[in-house]
Amino acid sequence: MKRFTQLLLLALLLTTVTGHAQSKVEAKDAPSKVRKQVNEKGTAAATTPPAAGAAAADGEMEVGAGSDRQNNGAIESGNGSGPVSLVIGSGDTLEVIGDMEIVVSGDWQNNGVFKSGSGMVNLTGSGTQAIGNPAGESFNHLTVNKPAGAVQLNGDISVSGTLTLSSGDLDLNGNIADLGTSGTLVESAAGRVKGASGDIRTTRDLNAPSALNLAGLGAELSSSANLGATEIRRGHAPQSGNSNSGIERYYDIIPANNAGLDATLKFNYRQEELNGLTEANLVLFRSTDSGSSWRYRSGTADTTNNTVTLNGIGAFSRWTAAAIDQPIAEIIISANLKAFLEGPFDTDSM
Repeated sequence: MKRFTQLLLLALLLTTVTGHAQSKVEAKDAPSKVRKQVNEKGTAAATTPPAAGAAAADGEMEVGAGSDRQNNGAIESGNGSGPVSLVIGSGDTLEVIGDMEIVVSGDWQNNGVFKSGSGMVNLTGSGTQAIGNPAGESFNHLTVNKPAGAVQLNGDISVSGTLTLSSGDLDLNGNIADLGTSGTLVESAAGRVKGASGDIRTTRDLNAPSALNLAGLGAELSSSANLGATEIRRGHAPQSGNSNSGIERYYDIIPANNAGLDATLKFNYRQEELNGLTEANLVLFRSTDSGSSWRYRSGTADTTNNTVTLNGIGAFSRWTAAAIDQPIAEIIISANLKAFLEGPFDTDSM
């Protein structure tokens, strides 16, 4: 089914629903205002619009039965008493046509094909919601706007537009969130990216960047040099060494041209990531072997703006912040000493 009239596009937004009792899904904000009620186990009911505010029961909204579905309205999975998950079956396709929104109150599980178009997926459930796709999921815009709970990745995702965390955290759960060459992260006081493993990353071409916070990841770079294609990965596992641990954030900064940069790094962090360390004592440490060993590099902490800044960086690699009184590497201070002696000096007495 390659072409549909606008009415058929709206009427065929859904195929089956499995779960408990009934679930309501709307095709709204489209010219014909078509709504379709779908019964348990997938039997289509009358096309009469359901009563306003009808409750949605727990269950699943499934795109299945070997189908292709196109959407130029908005799909809403559950707006009542319980979460409703969206499931795309194996061999099936859900395609977003136009700048429209899919609102999901349960899990997102894609075993088939999702074509995100220029649309948005909005996760709004009150508990933990999972995003799963064995092959990795691709979104245009992805928004987390939950009254409670977090969104957990059960596989890699990519976001080419905006990843917005309005309310609720995104737990990487050992996976990768890739913003590619165009995506942007927007966090808030009520929503952040976190996770004991995994990372969020981006790649951009950088030529003489000036206070550039690449893709909103929080590693703010300045340099008069042409860094070329530069990948930044942000992880949240505390880096350790010297029997101590750093904060719950690190950056891998990987430019194509990585010598003679004379760069400045402003390292942004959040209060929730301090890991019990004294904020005023934060300094930067560098690793050239992915965190196996560390070297102290100093830096100036700004506890008001949650940053640590270091100038004069010749090359990038992995960076983290830790407390100078609990360093993750030995701090060696060298000095040139001169002695002014009077009278005889016996070296045997030293």
